[in-house]
Amino acid sequence: PWTIQMNSLIQHAHADPLSRFDLSAPRCEWRIQLHHVHLPALRDVGVVAYDSRDGPVKRGPGFDEAVTLLALFVDHCEPKA
Repeated sequence: PWTIQMNSLIQHAHADPLSRFDLSAPRCEWRIQLHHVHLPALRDVGVVAYDSRDGPVKRGPGFDEAVTLLALFVDHCEPKA
């Protein structure tokens, strides 16, 4: 199964040109936001499986559906000017 460690997730997010993270913020702030806000929210709706004591992030049962929905948004939404 697909699994990613928190440090790798942060590295990928930092390298992604479409990342919505504040690239000027220290990575420790990213870790705090992911740990306390974003990953628990994604876990609550089944997109990821994440145990804050365990660390790795895994695909949840709703992952593929979320990817499909996001792809539709990307394909059909106007870019911000």
